[in-house]
Amino acid sequence: MSNIVVGQPLPEFEIVKGGVATPEGAFEAWGSDELVGKATYFVANAGHAEANDMHQETSLKVHAAGDIRMCRLINAKDAPMGASMFIKGEFKKGAEGDPANLYVMDSKGIVAKALGMQKKSSVLAILDAEGTVVFTHEGAVDTDTETKIMDAIADVK
Repeated sequence: MSNIVVGQPLPEFEIVKGGVATPEGAFEAWGSDELVGKATYFVANAGHAEANDMHQETSLKVHAAGDIRMCRLINAKDAPMGASMFIKGEFKKGAEGDPANLYVMDSKGIVAKALGMQKKSSVLAILDAEGTVVFTHEGAVDTDTETKIMDAIADVK
């Protein structure tokens, strides 16, 4: 189980190797303190398809609604050999086409360690504008969990 706690900010972390993709196609150092200032749907997952599948449909709905900033973070250290180059390319395209949201690549697994994530897993959190966690979930998202996610987003807008 992750160590994300409702009512608290995310555990602190800073990514130097990788980081947030910029619209110009670069990656810059990035940390949890940059999640303050705007309500955020934060998703961190291993660089495995099965980890992405745990939340993909819900994340697509959240993105399509456009009601909240999204932060998608991939732990490239927990990815099959060679996948990090694919992730890097996809995140560059994401940042270029969708600069309102955050695409973060963690090449060293720093966030997975800080959040206490399981291998090949996914964890998400809804943060208010102060960076406080108002909802969190680890693993696959079912219909009931999706409803709770959408309710939490409505509450922080």
